[in-house]
Amino acid sequence: MTHSNNILVLGGTGKTGRRVVERLKARNLSVRVGSRYSEMPFDWNNRDTWDPVLQNIASVYIAYQPDLAVSGVVDDIRVIYPPKKCTKQSETIGIELRQEDSFMGSKGSRYKEEQIIRILKEVDSGISVAEVCRKYGVADQTVYCWRNKYGGLETSELQRLRELEAENSRLKRIVAQQVLDIDVLKEVVSKKW
Repeated sequence: MTHSNNILVLGGTGKTGRRVVERLKARNLSVRVGSRYSEMPFDWNNRDTWDPVLQNIASVYIAYQPDLAVSGVVDDIRVIYPPKKCTKQSETIGIELRQEDSFMGSKGSRYKEEQIIRILKEVDSGISVAEVCRKYGVADQTVYCWRNKYGGLETSELQRLRELEAENSRLKRIVAQQVLDIDVLKEVVSKKW
């Protein structure tokens, strides 16, 4: 692997990868897309495809499938982009695992739920969906999805819903613990002393 300014985006044809590629290109950076269906195919399950794609790459953005939280991922990543010494410089080239780059907001985090409810109220007040979309920089499909999820909710109702969900989660944990305790007691009672 020779050092250059090229950035490889693995998973660059997927939903997140396409967004990363667009934003990198908007910054006039040299980008190579790596996926099973790209010009230079890359497949996590076929190591023969790794070396050609990594030629002349300085850094890699990994939209890892299925998830960076899966065990063994770091080892796979270190295989394709191991830390090593540059031949021209004395600095080490390595990788840093991050879930998102600073210029890449994670999906769904752009607007808080309270803001979404306010946006939906604008639509309900008679402003056209297209106008609201332009104003807030979202797709009309996003507004319709928000309407399906949050339609008719008030901010106070949303807060109460979150409280009920938290309470429900807590109660589920308690019930699960009780079931485990009962199973242990049954097993102890069933044994002959």
